[in-house]
Amino acid sequence: MFAAAPLVLAINHLLAAAEWARLRLLPFAGQRLRLEIGPVRLGFVLMETGLFATDAAGEAVDAAAVHITLPPDTPLLLLRDASLVMQQTQISGNVDFAETLNFVFRHLEWDAEADLAGLIGDMPARRLTLLGQALR
Repeated sequence: MFAAAPLVLAINHLLAAAEWARLRLLPFAGQRLRLEIGPVRLGFVLMETGLFATDAAGEAVDAAAVHITLPPDTPLLLLRDASLVMQQTQISGNVDFAETLNFVFRHLEWDAEADLAGLIGDMPARRLTLLGQALR
């Protein structure tokens, strides 16, 4: 589950800033999730806080309520167009949990400017954000 730890940190960072998402996930606390990207299989469990934890016991890989299979070239697709990843993603298992995960992940947004502001201050973060938008 070593590879799952950074992913859990990133997802939980986004969820921590989105109370609506955690509240939407809460009814599924205790449910397990399996994520596959090519040959990599990762297991997660949804905690009572609405955040995810790695499934150290590995139970999610075999007994997951929801299975998500991402295309093997997901990292490259994310750089090109995140919607391509969603189009090629396969989700199966518990319908309610799967639909909730799909909704939450489609609507989660990273506020990069807020994260930068915590590191370098409001004005430099704003300027870097505007520069990034101009370059994109």
